[in-house]
Amino acid sequence: MPQAGTFAGRSCDYSQRTSVAAFPLKSPDWSDTIGVLTVREKVTGPVEVGMSKVCAVCGKKVSTGNRIARRGRAKRLGGVGIKTTGVSRRKFQPNIQRVRALVNGTVKRVKVCAKCIRRGKIQKPPI
Repeated sequence: MPQAGTFAGRSCDYSQRTSVAAFPLKSPDWSDTIGVLTVREKVTGPVEVGMSKVCAVCGKKVSTGNRIARRGRAKRLGGVGIKTTGVSRRKFQPNIQRVRALVNGTVKRVKVCAKCIRRGKIQKPPI
């Protein structure tokens, strides 16, 4: 027997509502492969492996922050003060360099941040 109720002065029949069980209970598994490409690659295009901006030594990666736009003149310089006119998101990119380094006795190209190169955390191969 369908339930009846009122909403905003009108009667409504709850039997016409879609049940929750009609929808999948979990998201699709993106690791399923179809042919050569994965499902994610078919939807979003080929996935590039190893092209991220992450240091191979310390793990430094892209971080986010705010870009603040201001106008006006500082009070100490005789103005009425600086006002913020807008705030938008931005990315702070690490200084990643591709260098040749000795990794387990073999020469490989690795992506390392400039800080790790300066501190000598990688060993460069002989020329």
